[in-house]
Amino acid sequence: MQRLPKGCNTLRVGTLYDFRTIENENLRDEGEGTFLYRVEFPALTKVSSDWLAAFKFQGQARIRIGHMEPSSSGVRIKDFTMEGAGHNCWIYCMSLSTDSAGDISKTHEDKWSIPEDKFTEFGNYLGALLWESIGVNDLPDEIVKNNSLQSIQKRLRLDIDVRIVEYKERALYIDKESDLPIQQIQALERTMAFIKPVDFAPEREVRIAFWLSFDNKLISISNNPKFLSLRPIDGLLRSEPPKA
Repeated sequence: MQRLPKGCNTLRVGTLYDFRTIENENLRDEGEGTFLYRVEFPALTKVSSDWLAAFKFQGQARIRIGHMEPSSSGVRIKDFTMEGAGHNCWIYCMSLSTDSAGDISKTHEDKWSIPEDKFTEFGNYLGALLWESIGVNDLPDEIVKNNSLQSIQKRLRLDIDVRIVEYKERALYIDKESDLPIQQIQALERTMAFIKPVDFAPEREVRIAFWLSFDNKLISISNNPKFLSLRPIDGLLRSEPPKA
């Protein structure tokens, strides 16, 4: 009987929120997934209703309005602040730099090399493995309590997003409506997972984000990292050969 070694054939897929408190200080980023928008116009300024409506946010967001006045033609605003965090999702990190990929963590004993034009294909493959591993413990309590398992399965969806990380400040200060177009506001929920402080720039990170949606609305997953086997046969192998 031939013995098939398991080797190192698993990948850890962390969560966005997990990186805020992860033990490894080289990976820890306490502001993961957060944002701060400070709007301060020089004077009371009329803004479009569509622009204001775009700030309706499904994630964890707080809006503090300083000076606002209604008018016959709409709303005039002097200042307001919007801050919060996006939905938690699963994250798999890669690097465009072979040096950074090996130096980020001493726990990363193996390096995987993937052609850049295969990133999306690789993300889809991991997404298929991740989808098979999703259970009720990964979902918000209100969804599990109020819906049958069959209903959840029909209404749940996994979206995959592969992007190069942008290194910039998470705070944005705006003094005119055009500084923050409606399209940018609407994309905020999925954008913040791909923004990191400039201090992390040497990582040259590429991220694969796996978002769960329920009834076509983003939901936050539980903070449960996943360990995915890349070889289905590994689940059938034993650490020791069977006894005769």
